[in-house]
Amino acid sequence: MVPQPQPRYSVQWFEQIGNIPQSAWDDLALPLKTPFLEWHWLHNLETSGSAIARKG
Repeated sequence: MVPQPQPRYSVQWFEQIGNIPQSAWDDLALPLKTPFLEWHWLHNLETSGSAIARKG
């Protein structure tokens, strides 16, 4: 029998960016040099009600 490879990645679904630690998000997003992926910008969109499911 051929051994099965072990997964190295996992996927989690978060309902809000506020549920993700800012430091973890920034470690992944800040190297991209775009403000549209910054944790604070996304968090402000959510908390202001600008980016919620009801508004698309």
